[in-house]
Amino acid sequence: MMKRRLEALKREREQLLDEWTSDKDDKDTRLKLLVRLMDLEEEISGQDIA
Repeated sequence: MMKRRLEALKREREQLLDEWTSDKDDKDTRLKLLVRLMDLEEEISGQDIA
């Protein structure tokens, strides 16, 4: 179960990174993406430890 969650988090991170690099969004949208990426990194780190 935890492994599936970790894989889902990593897939979401990849999608967000793709959006980030597309560079078509305004600053507000990019800030939201950055915050979500930071949350994902924290959650992924926690999953890797568990």
